[in-house]
Amino acid sequence: MGSVMFNPSVKIAFIATLLLFCVVLTATAQENEEEVVRVRTDLVTVPAIVTDAHGRRIFGLRQSDFALKSDNKTLKVDFFSAGTAHVALAFLLDASGSARDYLLRQRETALSLFARFAPGSRVAVLRFNDTLEIAAPFTTSIELARAGFQFPAGANRRTAIIDSALGALHTFDGRTSVQQERRIVILTSDGLDTASIKKPSDVIRQAREQAISFYVIHFPIFSPRNGRLAPRSPVNGFRELAEKTGGRYFMAGNARYALVP
Repeated sequence: MGSVMFNPSVKIAFIATLLLFCVVLTATAQENEEEVVRVRTDLVTVPAIVTDAHGRRIFGLRQSDFALKSDNKTLKVDFFSAGTAHVALAFLLDASGSARDYLLRQRETALSLFARFAPGSRVAVLRFNDTLEIAAPFTTSIELARAGFQFPAGANRRTAIIDSALGALHTFDGRTSVQQERRIVILTSDGLDTASIKKPSDVIRQAREQAISFYVIHFPIFSPRNGRLAPRSPVNGFRELAEKTGGRYFMAGNARYALVP
């Protein structure tokens, strides 16, 4: 029978290599186990809209104004946001008459408002006389929105403010929005409606259901009354669009301003 002779030095080297290889495998396995990190989080977002007794939204609230409880136990609020980071902002512009000149002069001021919101916010421009037109659909581009402010005057056209306000709400339909997105319509008009058939109460109800706030900027038309200039009364529900949806109503100018070229 033949025999195999081993060189002791080779055998020792082989064993040492094998041991080293085993150590490396063990260390690698331990490192792989340490890289597996399992994390569990229980973060629950609770969107909230706060209104007063008249249904108007209340702003300026802080985290200290809220208390969160579950099973009569007070829970810690780890994150609080006012919800204005992401905004869907629609300008609803009266293209039928006197407000047009105001709008052209204030275009950049209006668009600068949108520039204050976080990336991902969107802006749309809608125009109306007796019908509603989408001049610029929801976009993140200021340039596209700016082009929507360029429009000819609608000479001798009737005005449908209330109907157009309802149409503006439909432009939000089907939008894929981030959670807690703020939805705003800025309506600018002289307040004189000669063509609407919808009721303001229907528009207000739907706006509240969709959590959309109207901000109304009234460019009034002044006419003589009892020996002095006074603003003509807007259509019923014009101011309520703002006051009952959580927005604000503003009148731009006064009788003295109306006489300034």
